[in-house]
Amino acid sequence: MNYQDNSLKSLKLGQKTEYASQYDRTLLQPVPRALNRDGLGITQNQPFTIGADIWTAYEISWLNEKGLPQVAIADIYLDYQSQNLIESKSFKLYLNSFNQSKFTDFNAVQQTMQRDLSECAQGDVKVRLNPVAVYDAQKINHLQGDCIDEQDIEITSYEFNANWLKDCVSNEIVEEKLVSHLLKSNCLITNQPDWGTDQAQQAILTARNNKLNFETQRKTAEQTLRNLLNLKPNEALNITFPHIMNVKTAGVNLNVPVSVIANRPDVKAAQFRLSSAFKNAKATQKSWFPEVNLGASLSSTASTVGTALHNPVAAGTVGISLPFLNWNTVKWNVKISEADYETARLNYEQRITTALNNVDTNYFAFTQAQSTLSNLQQTHSYNQRITQYYRNRYNAGVSELREWLVAANTEKSSQLAILNAKYQVLQSENAVYSSMAGYYL
Repeated sequence: MNYQDNSLKSLKLGQKTEYASQYDRTLLQPVPRALNRDGLGITQNQPFTIGADIWTAYEISWLNEKGLPQVAIADIYLDYQSQNLIESKSFKLYLNSFNQSKFTDFNAVQQTMQRDLSECAQGDVKVRLNPVAVYDAQKINHLQGDCIDEQDIEITSYEFNANWLKDCVSNEIVEEKLVSHLLKSNCLITNQPDWGTDQAQQAILTARNNKLNFETQRKTAEQTLRNLLNLKPNEALNITFPHIMNVKTAGVNLNVPVSVIANRPDVKAAQFRLSSAFKNAKATQKSWFPEVNLGASLSSTASTVGTALHNPVAAGTVGISLPFLNWNTVKWNVKISEADYETARLNYEQRITTALNNVDTNYFAFTQAQSTLSNLQQTHSYNQRITQYYRNRYNAGVSELREWLVAANTEKSSQLAILNAKYQVLQSENAVYSSMAGYYL
C-alpha cells in the first residue's frame, strides 16, 4: 500500500494540537479509500453491494440556547461508496469543538454533523444522536451471519494479497453473510492497530451476470431487427426503446370468428390435405365452410373463439366434431378410399382442437400474468411504505440502519419483479395472438 501519499502529509495525527473552543468544521480531515483499495484492485468495482463504516461516539456534548450542557451518544454510518474515510484524530477534535457551542436542539446538532461529515467523506453519511437514557436498557447484540473466527485453519501470511479476491469474479453465484470479530487495521501514520467487528454480506455476481445476460439478449434482438431491415453493423438502427412499463398492451379480443385459426400453418396444411381428397373442392366448399366461416361449421354452437373455449370439455381439451365432412355426406365427391379420407378428416379435426386448446392455454397464461402484475404492484406499494417507515424510525433514532437497508433492498427487489411481470404480460399476450395466427380488431 502507498502510505506515503501526499494526502497524508497534512494530517494532524501524531502531532501536538490545540483543542478548539468553538465548533469548527475545518478540523475534519479526509483519507482517500483508494489508498487501500487500489492495491486490492477494487477501487472501481467493489466485490460487495452494501456496507458501511459504523462509528459510535460516546462523548458528544454541546450547549443549548440557555448555555446548559447537553450530552448524547452518536451512531455514525459512513457509506462504503464514499470517496474518503475520516481520519480518527481529526474526527475527535471536530466532535470536541461542539462542547462550548450553542445549538437549538438535538436535530440541529445531528443535521450539522451529517452535513459536515458528508462533505468531508464525499459520500453518504448518516448521523443519529441518542439520549443517554436510551442506553439504560440497551443490549449488546450479536451480528447476524456465520462467524468465521473459529475455523480450524492454518494461516502463514498476514499481508495484503489481491489474489485472495479472485473468486469474486468466478462464474459461480454465491450468497452468504459472514461475521468476524478479528478485523484489524493499522493506522496509516502511527501503525497502531485498531480492532473491530466486520460483517460482510455478499451477493457475488448475481446482478452482474443478469445484466450481462440481458445485454446479450438485447444484442440478439437487435441482430434480428437489423436482418429484417437489411442494416449493416455500422449503420444506425434508429429505434427508440420505451420503458417497458410505458408499453401498452393491445388487449386480447376473443370475440372473433373461430375461422381465424384457419390462418395457422398447421391448420392450413391439414385443410389442404383434406381438400385434396375431393374431386371438386368448390362443390363442397359451401357446406364445408359456410360463409367461409369455420366457426359456423363446428358441431359446437360456438361462433367465436371466446364462446368456443367455454364449451364442455373432456380431459381438459375442447372436443370438435365436423358432421358435414362425414363420409356418407361427401363420398360422392371423394376420389380416395374411405380409410384415407377418414385419416385426413380426423387429422383436420385434431388440428382444429389443438389450435383452440392452444388459444385457451395462452389466454389463461395471459390473465394469470395480468393478475401477477397487479399483485406485485400492490406489494411494491406496501414495500415503499415499509421502507419509508423504517427510514423515519432511523431518523428518529429508534431503529437501526440495517433495518432500513433491508427494507430498501426488499423494495428494490419488488420493483425488479414488476418489470419481469410486465414482460411476462407482453409475452403471453403475443402468444395468444400467435396461436390465433394474428391480431384481429
